[in-house]
Amino acid sequence: MGKKKLTSRDKQAQETKKRIYDTAIQLILEKGFDNVTLEEISKEVGIAKGLFYHYYKSKADLIVESYKIVDDDFRKSLADLDKNTSPLDKIFFTVFTMAKDAKMYKADLLKQIYKGQLDSGTDFFINKQRPFFKTIRDSVAELQANGIMKKDIKPDEYASFIMTVARGVLYDWCLHQGKYNVEASMKKYFQKIIFPRLIKKTG
Repeated sequence: MGKKKLTSRDKQAQETKKRIYDTAIQLILEKGFDNVTLEEISKEVGIAKGLFYHYYKSKADLIVESYKIVDDDFRKSLADLDKNTSPLDKIFFTVFTMAKDAKMYKADLLKQIYKGQLDSGTDFFINKQRPFFKTIRDSVAELQANGIMKKDIKPDEYASFIMTVARGVLYDWCLHQGKYNVEASMKKYFQKIIFPRLIKKTG
């Protein structure tokens, strides 16, 4: 069954939602998450404040929206990977994508996104159904099943550890105002510090 064809009204709604999101993110980057009001966002977009609530329940929902966009992009990139990509390389691909996305957002905006998550978007941020976590967990399970990785730690717990390290790299990058290459740093942590023995074992 094919996708339902969008009406002109549907397209207009999508465009309005995107304008709200793009405008809000730009204002948050310029002024900080706490300093931007819904009234200001609505005025800048040229809509009534009530219409904002038709698309987003709160300002914090904009933060969640940013990660939904990131998740969708990651799923598409994951689908384009070579079918013979090893589970270890899938783990690397996942954390390196996190670093690439951070670089795209830039440190100032990432700090505001993190702040919004800590205040009200945490449940979505740490949801284990997100594609980043699931890809790492499934890859760990495959490595364990193939006897490459020990089974003393469950895949779910191992994936949580890996995500914690990756987030730590991004947090440190924010602390340093984005002054170093976050992608190179992420690669060094995982290839030289976290998984050097595993790389030799699978190489």
